[in-house]
Amino acid sequence: MFRWRAVFLGATAALTGCSILVSTEGLSGTLVVIGGEGGGADADQDAGHDAEAGPPPPFCASLVPLPVLCADFDKDALTAYGEIQGNPPMLDTTLFTSPARSMLAVVEPDATNRSSRVVQTSPTTPTSLQVSFSVYVEEYDVSFDVELMSVRLLVDATKSCTLVASIRTNQWTLDEICYISGAPVAVLHRSPIVLKKGRWTRVWWAADFGARTLSLTVDDQKPFVGLVMQGALASGPTAFGMGIGYLQVNATRVKAHFDDVVYDFH
Repeated sequence: MFRWRAVFLGATAALTGCSILVSTEGLSGTLVVIGGEGGGADADQDAGHDAEAGPPPPFCASLVPLPVLCADFDKDALTAYGEIQGNPPMLDTTLFTSPARSMLAVVEPDATNRSSRVVQTSPTTPTSLQVSFSVYVEEYDVSFDVELMSVRLLVDATKSCTLVASIRTNQWTLDEICYISGAPVAVLHRSPIVLKKGRWTRVWWAADFGARTLSLTVDDQKPFVGLVMQGALASGPTAFGMGIGYLQVNATRVKAHFDDVVYDFH
């Protein structure tokens, strides 16, 4: 079980709540909680289309300039995007935002594989980075946490920091965690935006390591704009995790489709 020593900060506008970040069973460390109790603000509009909604324009081909990585899953095998980790994700033709495929990630309620994702590494040390993706969550137990798109910054052999977009007890969060001398230090920013299962949602987040700021957008809502990094977050070569990065132990099955993933850095 993960044991945190909690450090509470004062309330910050538009920030609420907290939770954990990466696989944390058997670890201890410091958790910083920002804000108060989560609210119920959410977006009613659908950010995408299912297979019956008609074909929108090609996604990745429409981007100018091209990002470091764009995955609309419509042509290439998943191995073209990186290393498969955990329960292997699959290409799926039943749900997508751009035709004709999405990536389907499933994690079952057992202790064998807690993830289902594709990981792409880069030797570049970014000064800023941006991640955006569309997600359609079919199955998820709102009592637990699931981590989705993440960027791990590999500072050196003993130090790493991770940024991740997560769903924690049914609310979107943007989390920071660092391992420094073996001890994890986490800062977890819970937004007031609740997950809507059974529909497409567009998520966008960014980090600027010079200004030390974070931003999050869920559909058209922007709970975090220029949020100051609170953890010991440091930059380094990156590992981008695309899919389900970690499902909390004892949670029931989680099933999610991903499409039109963009990862870029400068």
